[in-house]
Amino acid sequence: MIIGDSAVGKTSIIKVLLGHPNQFPNKYLMTTGIDIFSKTIRISNSEQSVELFLYDCSGKYFYRETVQKVWSKNLSLIVTVFDVTNEESFHSLQNWLTEIFKAIKSSESTTGVTIGNKIDLIDRRIVSTDDTHRLAKKYKMRYFDCSAKQFNGIEESFVHLVTNWLEMHSNGTNSSLNPQT
Repeated sequence: MIIGDSAVGKTSIIKVLLGHPNQFPNKYLMTTGIDIFSKTIRISNSEQSVELFLYDCSGKYFYRETVQKVWSKNLSLIVTVFDVTNEESFHSLQNWLTEIFKAIKSSESTTGVTIGNKIDLIDRRIVSTDDTHRLAKKYKMRYFDCSAKQFNGIEESFVHLVTNWLEMHSNGTNSSLNPQT
């Protein structure tokens, strides 16, 4: 599940991940409700691959109830996205994550990453990497600076996500999400 506020680049990240880096949209219609995509991720240094079903969730509050119904089911992987040039989108992640942990049945089998998108707008960056690392650490997630426009860090973040999930389920370690207070 890929969540975050509207216009942070969730759909662009997915399109780039699906292999469309040269088709970066300058303008597009925002996601209404949930769009579903699939992508096979190959694990580095391994013959193993995993097919992911990517739920691109609208960031509009109007669709929040629909999105919550999806994540209250067996949610395994969470990708939270914010815009590094928009501090409000970063602060909203705390609300998104709080809602997720109230709704999911078990955080024991859930893992995630946090993506700060639009790092190509380096002169407009507002959100510090220190703040992002702190938030990610609180939820036992790893943080990635990314740019969908430049296809920077996208695949790496998803490979990490899948690798972490596979390791968690294959050797019984508990690296699952769980807020640290």
